[in-house]
Amino acid sequence: MTLELDQTIDTLPEIERDNYQTQVLSGKLVSFRYLAAALRRRKRVWIAAALIGLVFGTAFHVVVPRSYTAYSTLYLAHAPGTDDAVGMGNDLALLNNTAVAHRAIKLLREPSLDPAKFLGKAPGKSISDNVMVVTMHGPSYAEAVRRVNAVTTAYLAFRVLQYNAQDDAIVKGLNKQTATLQSQVNGLTNSINSPNTGSDQLTQLVQQRSQDNTEIANLQQTVQGDQLATVSIVQATRILTSGTSVYHSTVKLFVVDSLTGLGVGLVIGAGIVVLSALVSDRVRRREDVATLTGASVEVSAGPIRHPRSNSDTLGRRRSPQLGELIADPYPELRPVVRYLVSQIGDGSQRGLLTVAVDDVHLPAVALAATAVKLVAANKKVVLVDLTAEHVFEPLLKQKGKPVQRVELARNAAVTLFVPPRDLGPEDDRAAWELSAERWQRSHVVLALATVDVARGAWHLRNWDRAILTVTAGRSSPQRISGTAELLRASGVAVVSSILLDADQNDESVGLADVGDPWRARPLAGTATQPPAWK
Repeated sequence: MTLELDQTIDTLPEIERDNYQTQVLSGKLVSFRYLAAALRRRKRVWIAAALIGLVFGTAFHVVVPRSYTAYSTLYLAHAPGTDDAVGMGNDLALLNNTAVAHRAIKLLREPSLDPAKFLGKAPGKSISDNVMVVTMHGPSYAEAVRRVNAVTTAYLAFRVLQYNAQDDAIVKGLNKQTATLQSQVNGLTNSINSPNTGSDQLTQLVQQRSQDNTEIANLQQTVQGDQLATVSIVQATRILTSGTSVYHSTVKLFVVDSLTGLGVGLVIGAGIVVLSALVSDRVRRREDVATLTGASVEVSAGPIRHPRSNSDTLGRRRSPQLGELIADPYPELRPVVRYLVSQIGDGSQRGLLTVAVDDVHLPAVALAATAVKLVAANKKVVLVDLTAEHVFEPLLKQKGKPVQRVELARNAAVTLFVPPRDLGPEDDRAAWELSAERWQRSHVVLALATVDVARGAWHLRNWDRAILTVTAGRSSPQRISGTAELLRASGVAVVSSILLDADQNDESVGLADVGDPWRARPLAGTATQPPAWK
C-alpha cells in the first residue's frame, strides 16, 4: 500500500507534490489564555488534586500524633574577660550533647527514650550572648513541660560539672608549679642559713628566694581568682523561666494544615495540567483539523455534557446505553445530526460514509440519530458498521447474523449490517456483494468506519466520498493526516470534517485551502467504479 501511494504521488504535477510535502500545522500559541483554557477544560484534575490535598492535610494529625511544645529560658554567666559570644556558642554545643540526653532521660525515668532523638536537632536557641531558650516536644502539654525541665536541670548540672572540671585542672597545674617553687625556696633558705655561704653569694640567694616567694604568691592569687570565677559563674547562672507550655488552638492547627494541603494539592494539580498542555501535541483547533484533513470543518459540537447515569434494578448507577442515547441524543450533537441529514438532501446522494478518526461512540450516536430522522421522512435506511470496535453490535437481536432489522427508536426501524469480526478484506467484499440486492431496495446507506494505519483504507474503496469526525484533544496530527491520506489513496475523497467536543475558546474558522489541488479529492489513478447505491 505504501509503495502504491508513493507511486501515485509521483504521478501528480510538481505543484501538487510540493503541496503534499509541505503540509504543516498552523501551530498553537502558548499564552495565558491558552493555559487558562486548559485549566478550565481539565478542571476536574486540579480540583481533584486540591481535594486530595485537603483530605491529607486534614488527616495529617489524625495519622501522625500531634506534638506539644514547652520552653524554658536560662541566663548563662561566663568567666570575666572572656568573649560572651564564644561562650554562648560553647553553651549551645554543650546542650546538644548525648551526655545531657542521658542525664535528662535518667531524671525522667523513661529508659525507653532514644537519646539521639530525644533532644532533636537544635533544642537550644540563643536570644542574646547570655540568654538561651530551651525548647522540647512531647505527646502532651504536661509531658512537654516535664521534659524541658528535665533537660534544663540536666544541662545546668552538666555545665557546672564541666566548669568545675576545668577549674580543677587549672588549680592542679598551678598547685604543681607552686610546689616546685616552694621546694626551691626551701633549698635557698638552707643555703642562706649555711655558715659557709659568702656575703656576695648570700645576697644573690636572698634575692632569688624573694623572687620565688613573689611568684608563689601570684600563683596562689591566681588559684583563688579562678576558684572565685567558677563559683560566680555557677551562682550567676539561673533559670529565668521554668518549663512553660506553648498553647496552640486545635481548631486553628487543623484549619492551617487543611489549607496547606489544599494549596499544595492545587499547585500540583494545576502544574500537571499546565505541563501536559505545554507538551501535548493533541489537535484541538478547527484550523489545524482543516489543515491536516484537507477538508473544511463544516460543523463542530461543543463539549459533551454527559447526563447522570440511570439506576438499574438493584439501585446501582450505570451509564446510558447506546439505544437510549440514539432515542435521546446529546443536545450538543443536534447540529451534527442536522448536517448529516443535509448531506443526504433530496435523495440524489444515497451513500454517506462517516469515518471516525478516534472516538467512535459519539459518531455512532449521531449517525444512528440521522437514520432515525431519515426513517421519519419515509426513507428506507441501511446502517452499516465498519468500525473495528463494532460499536453497533449491542443493537443486534440475533447473534451471528450480520444483517438484521433493528428498531433504533419508536417506529424507526433500519437494516443494520455488522460484518463478523473475523472477516478479511476479501471477505468484506464478498459480504457486500452478497447483500447487494438488499442495498438496492434501500433509499439511503449510512456507514460508520474506522481506518487502521496498518491495514489501510482499501476496504472502503467502494465509496467515493467520506466525512471525517475528529474529537478535540484525542488524536495527534500524524493520526489525523494519516487517516485522510489513506482514504485518498483508496480513492475516497474527504469532503468535510466534523469536530466533536470542540473547545469553547477556539476562534479559528477551519476552512480548507481551496487552492490546494490535492485536497478534498482522491489521489489520481486510484478511484474505483462508483458503488451501486450512489
